[in-house]
Amino acid sequence: MKKKTVLMIILLLLMGITGCKMEEADSGALSAEGVPELLEPVDVKMDVARAQIGDIYRISIYKGEVVPYTEELHFLVDGCLENVYVTTGDMVQEGQVLAVLSEEQLREQIETLEEEIDALVRQGEFSDRLAEADIAIAREELAIMRELGDFGPTSTVKELEIQELELALEQTRQLRGLELEKRQASLGALQKKMGKNEIVAPCSGRIVYVSEIRRGDAIQGYTPVIYIADESRLRLLTDYVSESTVKSADRVYAKILDQEFDISYIPYEKSEMIQMALNGEEMRAQFSVDAREGVLQAGQFAVVMLYQSYRKNVLTIPINALYQDGSGQYVYRQVNGTRMRCNVKTGMTTDTKVEILEGLEEGELVYVKD
Repeated sequence: MKKKTVLMIILLLLMGITGCKMEEADSGALSAEGVPELLEPVDVKMDVARAQIGDIYRISIYKGEVVPYTEELHFLVDGCLENVYVTTGDMVQEGQVLAVLSEEQLREQIETLEEEIDALVRQGEFSDRLAEADIAIAREELAIMRELGDFGPTSTVKELEIQELELALEQTRQLRGLELEKRQASLGALQKKMGKNEIVAPCSGRIVYVSEIRRGDAIQGYTPVIYIADESRLRLLTDYVSESTVKSADRVYAKILDQEFDISYIPYEKSEMIQMALNGEEMRAQFSVDAREGVLQAGQFAVVMLYQSYRKNVLTIPINALYQDGSGQYVYRQVNGTRMRCNVKTGMTTDTKVEILEGLEEGELVYVKD
């Protein structure tokens, strides 16, 4: 019994108490407290990996597809629908008229406003002539008073009367001038709308959506009614990712058909996002893609890769080589075919790698759980 005790003491002295502790494969090894130290279960397969210098980063993947650039088309003015010449699925050519608003109501508004302006001018001219006649009569009366030698209160009152008449005429002319300017501006705005009652295809492509509108329906300007897909311009639609996330990434690209393509985020207008939310539409991210003509086609599957927290030339090991207990993080180094526990200090961690800041050197072997 004494012999076994002496051997155990010698063994513990040889192992020492350092940052890295040699552990025997024998399950009967004791800890410093005399309690058997648990190694990995016997059925866990172990492999080794080498601590090496390399890059570490976090990567996010978003599934998507190549789609044609879709443009929403709308009328530039309000009006009543006269006709829609296309249906969903039609192929159209650039410059082709797709829908037309009736200009009858617009013409009526223009004619009414022109008549109001003419009437205002005629009435103003007549009113001015009457006011000018009243002023002329008052001046003649004042002249007669002075010829008769009346320079007293009566003539003074007449002078004030003339001044009031002249001031009233000037004010009337100014007010009428402002009213004329207002109506002429409205007329000019209406006249500019003439000839803008058509939706014309901005490119050759396929009609992918037409609103449910009929002849005679009131249409508000700038409300999308037709959507056209331009297959000569392609973009990517992916699971939603915010613009800020893309901007913070160290690298962003798309992988399509085993090729990498540079892409750029296309942000939504605030009004578009509100409209999509109100319509209950699924929010997706959109990217422009830099590709030679003919390389990509609509319908192809794409994967968008975002690399974040990219760090170069750091010491890394596989994530499943790292262990942790109450005392901290550690690894099992391989030394002469034997496992040695070694405490480490770690940095960045990903799903597959961990950065080692202290405790290991490049090239050292560590055990990895399979």
